[in-house]
Amino acid sequence: MTGGHGFVGRALARRLRDCGAEVVVYDAMQGDDICDPGQLRTVIRRADVVFHLAAIRGGQGESDFDLALRVNLDGSRAVLEACRAAGECRFVFASSLAVFARDGRLQPGTTYGATKAAVELLLRDYRRKGFVDARAGRPATIIIRPDAPAQSASGFASAIFRDPLAGRDFDSPLPLEARLPVIGVRTTVECFLRLAELPAGALADDPVVNLPSLSVSVGELAEAARVAGATGRIGVSPDPEVEALVGSWPAQVAAERALALGFPADESLDQIVREYLAAR
Repeated sequence: MTGGHGFVGRALARRLRDCGAEVVVYDAMQGDDICDPGQLRTVIRRADVVFHLAAIRGGQGESDFDLALRVNLDGSRAVLEACRAAGECRFVFASSLAVFARDGRLQPGTTYGATKAAVELLLRDYRRKGFVDARAGRPATIIIRPDAPAQSASGFASAIFRDPLAGRDFDSPLPLEARLPVIGVRTTVECFLRLAELPAGALADDPVVNLPSLSVSVGELAEAARVAGATGRIGVSPDPEVEALVGSWPAQVAAERALALGFPADESLDQIVREYLAAR
């Protein structure tokens, strides 16, 4: 699992270990290089399932274009090549709804989204060629993070819960009426497990799936935090840069195909908050 020390990676690794799986974590935090083909080939073995989660996130990708391309695009190709060399691997890629424009067209408005879209095209071709059994899931903004991610444009969607629930004031960089799709981390993990277990034939000629999400407003996020017992003040302090990044993403994305394939979905924001509180 690349990016195994990240927010989703840690949760997915725990879930896999609970199922009795052997999990090998590959992460820059432990000195691993996503673009090192030799190192990758020592850890990826024949018939492995490879969860590729490593990526440079939105805000950092906008400020460091070259790093985003190296990690998100070149690194993804290196992982695909290691899977191809090992043979019979199943490659599960964490893409993003950031591949879409606000109106739902496949036209990303950020470097992060562009690199995710490029890898989607690449994995489709590896699959077409028969090199790797590749598939991808597009999660929405994943909540609720227990920490503050570095330079993540969507980090506010977790902080609006995390800080006020801990008694700290929080100002949203987006207005209360702004909308975005979100997905709970538990549901994200279960969706990636479902994606990994699907037989290749179930995905036919389209291996990329939009994961189910909830379309919510910032005001609804704030209200869910208050209902859960937040004591910190929740206000608004507009940030044009964050507004521009988040505003380039769709506010809602259809996921009927995922639901038909048996992917789980969050019931409500309240459910996501309850899971976060239970895990603290």
